[in-house]
Amino acid sequence: MYTGMDKESGSLAVERAVALYNMIRLITASLAGEGWLNFMGNEFGHPEWIDFPREGNGWSYKYARRQWSLADNGYLRYGQMLSFDKAMLSVLRKYRVLADRAARNLWIDQERKLIAYAKGDTVFLFNFHPTKSAKSFFVPVGPGGEGDYREVFDTDKKEFGGQERISAGYVYRTKEDAKRGLGFEVYIPCRSAMVLRKEKS
Repeated sequence: MYTGMDKESGSLAVERAVALYNMIRLITASLAGEGWLNFMGNEFGHPEWIDFPREGNGWSYKYARRQWSLADNGYLRYGQMLSFDKAMLSVLRKYRVLADRAARNLWIDQERKLIAYAKGDTVFLFNFHPTKSAKSFFVPVGPGGEGDYREVFDTDKKEFGGQERISAGYVYRTKEDAKRGLGFEVYIPCRSAMVLRKEKS
């Protein structure tokens, strides 16, 4: 986190790290019980810890600060990570995800590194695979899940440091499959996650 954080650096290692950082925050926050605890020094991938003056550090003030300038300067990726956090919390709040304690497992595929689960009418999809995107991934929603779903949030947006591979505004319609049951097909790129919301009829 000390090098390659310039938006123009083109570092694949940093792009991968930021993508995974965002995905880990989303899966942790959405599966949390009734709240989301963020600790000081982790708000936007801040590269240093916070340590207040004490005997153990010689009463030093060196780390007794937040470097908000890293997120505010406009040319480092820390600003994108801060934008992600704000947008993620806004979506979780808007759809009251944390208030819904019961997550329903929809799909876990260890080999393909895919995870899908629902909380109420909100579906979360994650593709942790480093290189393989899932084309036509069938998301089973089960009885009562009939309807249209629309993407309301994804980790791959340019504003979050992503590659903009997910089509915003696309409507996913459920269909009954003889072998797989009720669900819909979706494209989920590697190292990305998306949140879909069932539309009110």
